[in-house]
Amino acid sequence: MDSRLLESAKKGKKRSGQKDLINYLQGKRLTQRQAIRGKCYDCQGMGEASECDSEECVLFPYSPYKISTDPTFKGNGDVENDKRPPEPGVER
Repeated sequence: MDSRLLESAKKGKKRSGQKDLINYLQGKRLTQRQAIRGKCYDCQGMGEASECDSEECVLFPYSPYKISTDPTFKGNGDVENDKRPPEPGVER
């Protein structure tokens, strides 16, 4: 485990994927969805960026940070301002 990366994740902005990345770095098992959120959080500078435009990334269709032209799309990874009800079994 890289302790510098773990400390950076703990100090990062509270956004979707932060807890998932921290859990991964602490050696805990993750679901596929948690792994994707954790990787996207890491890629987005520990939550510094609020939107992802990396359409060439294989995880882009699943990213909580992706930019969408769909008017029903609700997520940009911002946990503090997310008004949606939490998914069952997922902590925010």
